[in-house]
Amino acid sequence: MKVKFFLAVILTCLFLTACSTENKRSNKIDLSKTKEIYSSVLSPSEDILDVFGDNLLLHNYDTSKNEYLLFNKKECKTIEYNDENRCMVSSASFVNANNAYYISEVVVDNVNNSEKLRIIELNRDGDINTIREINRTEEVSPFIYFAKYDKDSFLLIHRIGSETYIDMFNCKERKFSRFLTLKSTEEKETYLEKVSVNNEKVYVLVFEEGKYYLKVYDKDCRLITTLNLDIPLLKKSAILQFYVVNDLLIFENWNSEQALYIMQNDTFKEIPIGDKRIVSTGFSNVYEKGARYIFLIDRNDMSSEEKPNNKLYALDLETYKIKCNEIVIGDGVPCINSIIYCENGNLVLSIKEDVSSQQIVSYVLDNEFLCGAYK
Repeated sequence: MKVKFFLAVILTCLFLTACSTENKRSNKIDLSKTKEIYSSVLSPSEDILDVFGDNLLLHNYDTSKNEYLLFNKKECKTIEYNDENRCMVSSASFVNANNAYYISEVVVDNVNNSEKLRIIELNRDGDINTIREINRTEEVSPFIYFAKYDKDSFLLIHRIGSETYIDMFNCKERKFSRFLTLKSTEEKETYLEKVSVNNEKVYVLVFEEGKYYLKVYDKDCRLITTLNLDIPLLKKSAILQFYVVNDLLIFENWNSEQALYIMQNDTFKEIPIGDKRIVSTGFSNVYEKGARYIFLIDRNDMSSEEKPNNKLYALDLETYKIKCNEIVIGDGVPCINSIIYCENGNLVLSIKEDVSSQQIVSYVLDNEFLCGAYK
């Protein structure tokens, strides 16, 4: 009897040890088994904005260049979007709709000592078209933020003097229409701050009399509800980024502080992320419906020579649990340089093969592969 009892204890201990080892095991994504799409000598001012087929949309935001490039990997051919005037990026926001890219820029006219705020279209043939131009004055904000509305349209939010507005641009019909306007008065300070579109609803972050509110509209601009946002992050600094993904609200202020909240009826529950940060570049292109993961990286310096930043975290939008994979290249440990969300839930992951490398190599991790890696 004692022999059976001790045997059962030993087997139980072995089982628990095996489970413990499995829980501590670190999953890995081996980039040597995926397809490299782009490599370049280190350029801290160069970003990949999107990938489609064999083409990459690149942006070099060096102030002396500020150029957009279309690179075809198959043909090793680069097309420059030529602009006769030197310009500056209006904001980091851009949107992809109807097979073209839409961004804003400030154009400097040195002859007439003036500036113009433009919304421009970069199509996939390498052409650049201006779809709106506004004379810049002190009352005209240089910042325009975009949100994808559907595959053929997008929203933009802008402020001129006491008025903020949200316009819709239909890319096929080539015309703007007004979605929403809000005007401040001497008695009441109020303006539209940010906009996000998700699951057939338009979410508008509104500042009013020192407080923030979330107004939710249907796609015909009918108000569904107004919610008070009593969120500490909103009281620290102006909001730089705002996104809604399923039931998740994502905030980032100008101090690079982030906060995540789940909407539960009329209340909000925070998801702590500790020393990690959400990767949000390209969100306006991706999350229309059915998102499964959003991604995080460690907040420490990516170029740290003491510890390579090679962990890619995924927040599961069904369970709201965070999972982790280490990025490796065979037996090598690379350092994550940047991450961009592209169409169809794909990620562009750019890495340095080691912390001292001057070469950036980029890979596409498609949505199906990512879902398998983090299941």
